[in-house]
Amino acid sequence: MVKLRGPMLSVSASGTLADTVSYSNWKGRTYARRTVTSANPKTAAQTGRRAMFSFLTANWADAYDEWKATWQDQATALNTSPYHAYVAKNLEDWHNYLAPMRYSNGLRTINPGVITDPFTAAWEEHRIKLTITMTTKNNNWGFIIYASPIPAPPKEVTSTVLVIPMKNVATYSIFWTPPAPGTWYFAGTPFAVDGNLGANISGGST
Repeated sequence: MVKLRGPMLSVSASGTLADTVSYSNWKGRTYARRTVTSANPKTAAQTGRRAMFSFLTANWADAYDEWKATWQDQATALNTSPYHAYVAKNLEDWHNYLAPMRYSNGLRTINPGVITDPFTAAWEEHRIKLTITMTTKNNNWGFIIYASPIPAPPKEVTSTVLVIPMKNVATYSIFWTPPAPGTWYFAGTPFAVDGNLGANISGGST
């Protein structure tokens, strides 16, 4: 970081010059630094992790205290909060393609819900509408959606585009905006509250 006096022949400066130097202010002092651009801010792995992170944070917000409390022992061991223990453990598992657990002591043995195979996909203007029906609830918690511009998207973190809550027997309509137009192929997998993955479900194509 370079501190400046009278930058750019002015009292202060901010912004980026020629994609090379960035000017900003910190605690009232103007400074300059080399502009850094991420090589690939939206890699497939990042997209898959963000999808799971969004699912985890949304579900914690409306969770019951009884299952939040099951994360207290891990939180104490890590010197953090139950929320952070829950997110850290589940994201670590997700890195190895293990579905998340609502309770910290999940054994991944509970049956998830039954999903109609296949589910459908169709373009609606600039985005794709996915229609997914759960016919039997069991102990379902969520549904992982994979997408690929080639047939039969692999069931893994890097092809995951959405992780949605599916807790009740119903037909769900979800919208996804792809990174590029064209034909997209889909698949999915339900998972139970203890992190047990169900049968792979084929999806439609656009």
